Amino acid sequence: MDEQKISIDEVKRVATLCRLDFDSNQLEKLRGDLSQILDYVTSLDEVETKDIEPTFFVLPEHNVFQKDVMGDSLKREDVLAGAKDKDMVYIRTGIVL
Repeated sequence: MDEQKISIDEVKRVATLCRLDFDSNQLEKLRGDLSQILDYVTSLDEVETKDIEPTFFVLPEHNVFQKDVMGDSLKREDVLAGAKDKDMVYIRTGIVL
């Protein structure tokens, strides 16, 4: 490798943000790996893209949304009748995080 594109401090910062802990050998290896990735990304700047149409989706795109249509609602009594645990007019659930 000619030159490192990223400093050890930057690698440590990324590791901290990712909540990862590396020893000094691992940090050096990661520094080299990240530098290679940055070299590759930088090489993409040399590709001529003037006549290339932007690609937002690689697969054919279609609208997957459906219209909001009002319909009949379930009756509160019917919903509560099927609830495992209820408190007056509310369904009680376990803790949801």
